[in-house]
Amino acid sequence: MSDKKHPDVVNAEHSQVRPLALDSISDEGETELPEAAAEESGKKTLKFEADDVAAEVEYWKTAVAWTPEVKLTKEVVEVVSVWIRLHGLGLKFWGKNCLEKLATEVGRFVKCDMFTEQRIHVAYARLLVEVGLNQPMVPEIQFLDETDKMCAVKVEYEWLPVICASCGGFVHKADTCKLKKTQRVWRQKAVQPVCVVAPPSVPPLCLLGGWEIGRFCGDGVSNGGTSSSIWTMGKIGFWNVRGLNSLTKQKEIMWFLHKNKVDLFGLLETKIRSTNINKFAGVIGNNWSFCTNHSCHVGGRIWILWNPLMFQLLHIVVDAQVIHARVKLLCGNVDFWLSMVYGFNGANERRGLWVSFRMMKNNISGPWIWCGDFNCVLGSDERIGLPVQLSEIKDFTECVHDCGMFDIKAIGSFFTWNNKQEGNHRVYSRLDRVMHNGDWGLRFDEAFAQFLPEGLSDHCPCLISLAGEV
Repeated sequence: MSDKKHPDVVNAEHSQVRPLALDSISDEGETELPEAAAEESGKKTLKFEADDVAAEVEYWKTAVAWTPEVKLTKEVVEVVSVWIRLHGLGLKFWGKNCLEKLATEVGRFVKCDMFTEQRIHVAYARLLVEVGLNQPMVPEIQFLDETDKMCAVKVEYEWLPVICASCGGFVHKADTCKLKKTQRVWRQKAVQPVCVVAPPSVPPLCLLGGWEIGRFCGDGVSNGGTSSSIWTMGKIGFWNVRGLNSLTKQKEIMWFLHKNKVDLFGLLETKIRSTNINKFAGVIGNNWSFCTNHSCHVGGRIWILWNPLMFQLLHIVVDAQVIHARVKLLCGNVDFWLSMVYGFNGANERRGLWVSFRMMKNNISGPWIWCGDFNCVLGSDERIGLPVQLSEIKDFTECVHDCGMFDIKAIGSFFTWNNKQEGNHRVYSRLDRVMHNGDWGLRFDEAFAQFLPEGLSDHCPCLISLAGEV
């Protein structure tokens, strides 16, 4: 047994257990505490089994154990852990033994999801299994019940790794493989036609189907050739600007978009009334198209600006807290669903947002991304300076689970908002985030979000690179 003693004890008077460091767990599965602690009045020494500590850990990192003989070579990955959903499975088969037997038809059973184990969500059973990469994925499980009746259960994979057919590597496809040998063929360079975009006249703002749409018209473009931005993957982003009626703030926003080469951007909490839209349009210029949610909220809480040479927005659905749209990327004939979010402050008021997400989930398919200010955290570690209550995150957590969304890879600031106060009154929260479904992860496997310093607002702006370029 290890000679290392753990400095923390359990105070029986106050019934508080301090965290136990995992490195103090011995090979026999017990945690040692100082002998002197048992002699102090009112204090007792407790021993924890390693399994008890492990049960409190949400997940373990998958890693190869280090030994002096370990060679730093690329390991061959043959098995991955994936979450699967079993649709159409009767509740009488939701026992752990039944679920484990069904999971063995797909791979090696690891564990049940908490919501499945407690039978909170009964639309499907969610299991974590290990599957071999060289085996075919099972689309359906068939079995006989206690009456010899044939039952069929549909298997949905929440995520599968992207495997290159050329080199066998991960996270990229064969058409983008850097190891793939390509044959270079010389051909005569085509002469690019001259493209001139004349300055159009400013059309009046029109109301179509319950949402506001228009175009900011500036000086036009005449560069003697096709705009280079058409042939690059555009950046998208958003920013809670805390009001946009100041001319100085408007110009700073446009400088930000120009500097970062953004082609689709969400402006949140603009506080621009519909009567002042034309004033803002005069400042923006440069042929930006836009839509707002003025028809659902007087303040026009959400604006989406986009470059019509790069993107096209279709099937726009507007709500007081979110604008849903199908976005078509013109350079590659690629499309995805975008939900630009600015949630209300109150938990009861935000319930309409979760209803809107679930409605969209039942009516769309393909890549889907959520981005914006949700005005709500998703975990207890996403706020410091003020404790997180379970009631705050319950609705958000359940909605994310129901819609099958995941946080995108992100760099920069983890806490995206602070209250700008000093000392003990300072609060940091992660209110702004980007989430995506499994289809998005497969289509834009190199995409990531970058949260920049807050600047003119108390929220951090966010840039999303679709092609993995900073």
